[in-house]
Amino acid sequence: LMRRKDYRQSLLMTIRMKQPARTHSILSAVIYERGFTVAVDLMNNLVATLDGEDLDVLATWTREWNSNFRKSLVANLLVKSIFNNVPLAQVSDKVKGLPEIARGFVPYSERHIRRINEMISNSYMIDLALKRMN
Repeated sequence: LMRRKDYRQSLLMTIRMKQPARTHSILSAVIYERGFTVAVDLMNNLVATLDGEDLDVLATWTREWNSNFRKSLVANLLVKSIFNNVPLAQVSDKVKGLPEIARGFVPYSERHIRRINEMISNSYMIDLALKRMN
């Protein structure tokens, strides 16, 4: 399925086979090979059609992925897709342990935001140093 670039079917299969690493690698590949727009469209279509168990599994994985900075982009895009495409009442019904997932998501997201802000600040220092060298 991946060779044919059938990402949606590949994702459905990996979710149902409970393979979080493979699911993440497919989503990452779509982001970096096809771009954000294609990836977000794929995620929106995917989450809108998932049944309760699959959505619950995917939401749980997003919490785990968000704990790692390198995987947090996919996690955050998926959470956005879930809340933008599935009515909140259905999300709360389909995703068991939603409060725990949300509580686990917040501290890591705050840490990632602090890290990004530090990187931006450091980039200003590098720019200043390079300008002074010229």
